[in-house]
Amino acid sequence: MKLTHSHVDIVVRDLDAAVDYPRTALGLTAGPVRHWQRDGFHVRYQAVSNRWQQFIFVQPISGDLVDLLDRKGEGTIYRLCLATPDLADAHRHLLAAGVQPVDENDRPIGADELDSPAGTRAFWLPKTVGDLSIEILERAT
Repeated sequence: MKLTHSHVDIVVRDLDAAVDYPRTALGLTAGPVRHWQRDGFHVRYQAVSNRWQQFIFVQPISGDLVDLLDRKGEGTIYRLCLATPDLADAHRHLLAAGVQPVDENDRPIGADELDSPAGTRAFWLPKTVGDLSIEILERAT
């Protein structure tokens, strides 16, 4: 299974203010505001990046990230995202290793359910270290 670093997700209360700072201070480029909504989980999010790194700021509207924001506060890095060119292969590899991939609501996800509301195929690993989430998404390298 080939994996590369994609980005980290940071939970915020005010998406516009959070994105403005690295854009203005560091000269990072901001992408479009996007929404992710499925099964009671809803967030607004926006990427800021340059050639070398990408950060995604996430403003929760409903779901477990609202609780995380209330408990841990704004600026919490809660997700490490990795990319692979073949998500189905990564899914098979993890199942063979005894790890059941899950969806954004921590429910088991099958190989036929990898499409996401964002249009990118993705799944998550079960959380084993506190609130840290690890996402694997499909992206050509």
